[in-house]
Amino acid sequence: MRNISRLLVFKIGGTAKLPAEPALADLPLDPPPSTAAPEVIAVGQVKYGRYCAVCHAPGAVGSTVLPDLRRAGSLESAAAWSAVVHDGVLKNNGMASFKGSLSKEEIEAIRAYVISRANADKAIEAGRKVARR
Repeated sequence: MRNISRLLVFKIGGTAKLPAEPALADLPLDPPPSTAAPEVIAVGQVKYGRYCAVCHAPGAVGSTVLPDLRRAGSLESAAAWSAVVHDGVLKNNGMASFKGSLSKEEIEAIRAYVISRANADKAIEAGRKVARR
C-alpha cells in the first residue's frame, strides 16, 4: 500500500504554486464484506479512537502521511492484521506492536470497525458515481 506523501520546499519571495494534491480516491477502496456484529464494531470504534486515530486519522479515513487502513491489504485476513497490530511485523517501518495494550479480540474488533467504515465509504462513493450520471 503506498502513501501519498509530499515534501514542500519554500523560497523567500518565491512565486511558484503548489501542485494539486494527489487524490486519495485514486487508490482502490475494495474491502471485504462487513460481517461482524454491531457490538463488535462498536468496541472496535472505541479502541480505534483510543489507539489508532492519533496516527491513522479519526474515522479511519487515513491521511497523506500514514496508510489509509480502509485500503490496507491486511483487512482481508485476520491473521495478517494480527501479525501487524499484535505481533509487530512492521515495527521496523514504524508500526508498533499493541500486544501489551490490546487483546487479540480487541484487535479483531478494530479490524471489524475499519472494514465497516471502508464498506460505508465505498457505498457513499458508489452513490456519488450514480448521482453523476
